[in-house]
Amino acid sequence: MRVAFYNQMFGLNGKNPFSHFKNHFELHFRRKPHKLYRNTDIDHTIKTIKKSRSDIIGLCEIFEGQESDLCSNLKKLGYDHVHFGDSHTTKRSKIKVKVALASKMPCHKIDTPYMPVLHTTGAGGGFLHCYFPELNLDIIAVHLANQRKLSLRSKQIKFVKKYLKNKTKNLIVMGDFNIRYKKLKKDISHLTLVSGKTKTCATTPLFKWFYNKDLDHILTQGFNCLKTGTLEGRSDHKLIYADLEPIPVQNLG
Repeated sequence: MRVAFYNQMFGLNGKNPFSHFKNHFELHFRRKPHKLYRNTDIDHTIKTIKKSRSDIIGLCEIFEGQESDLCSNLKKLGYDHVHFGDSHTTKRSKIKVKVALASKMPCHKIDTPYMPVLHTTGAGGGFLHCYFPELNLDIIAVHLANQRKLSLRSKQIKFVKKYLKNKTKNLIVMGDFNIRYKKLKKDISHLTLVSGKTKTCATTPLFKWFYNKDLDHILTQGFNCLKTGTLEGRSDHKLIYADLEPIPVQNLG
């Protein structure tokens, strides 16, 4: 089973430094979201997902209004089960941001408490939990606040830690944590990092010379990892994936 996670950067262009700066300025400081929507291209996201050949994929940085386009295109690739979770709302353009899980295997969304969130720049806050009955598996997709929101991110990490406390069966937690694994490890040490300390952001030319860290992670409980890898799309984040197999339950009888 291959699982993947991709911060799609709203379908905007993260490969051109000028476009990257301009789009983020429009997102966070202007009140005209229609300009941003014109610059988005879900087709690039879909092409990257197709290349990943993943069975289950988590996504973040999805604009409200992109759900229908994403769902229809994902279903063409065999992802018949797609669920969305809310995150923060951008401060000025007032666009709701979402996270998603798409799967080729049946799953259903679990109702969860709301993660702490602020409706401001870089607030993250995406949290989505889905259960896969055929696999007896819980998968959680997260998107945490960035380094400029340390107090909020700390609250979000505490929320995730508390939520995972009594999860003892097969579990996958993946997302854009906006924090390096060496700093995250102390809070979720019971999970195994399977994606490696891969530097996933930024992939933007010029920017990556000054900022390039492992911010996206796949963590598991109850699985062996057979292979990992990354792909680059249009986003400023790499897609990460891992091939997993359940650890056999020992017959103690």
